[in-house]
Amino acid sequence: MRDNTPIKPLIGKCDICFVSHLSNGSSFDRNKYSSDFTTIIEIRPSDPFVTERGFLSSVKSMINFDQVKVNYLANRGYEDTCRVIENLKRKNELETQIENELDEIDSLLDGL
Repeated sequence: MRDNTPIKPLIGKCDICFVSHLSNGSSFDRNKYSSDFTTIIEIRPSDPFVTERGFLSSVKSMINFDQVKVNYLANRGYEDTCRVIENLKRKNELETQIENELDEIDSLLDGL
């Protein structure tokens, strides 16, 4: 067996570790690497990386270094990363808003 996501050396040494998957079907389990010091953020592709058709399309895709394909993959990775980061920002904003509301409720209750 081989480790297709070799992040073990980073766990505990990085605050955040981004794992960029090449397919949505990846069997990676971030809980296997749980740490109080490292947050693992997974980026999964919104579109398939294999754009080739026909017999052995997966193999053809792995050896396709055509400039159009390289540009497509770079753009796909960029857009998927932006999507994940925007979702994290929204989640953080919501958590901050909830925390502020709870603080306001606590201060109102303290005044009673």
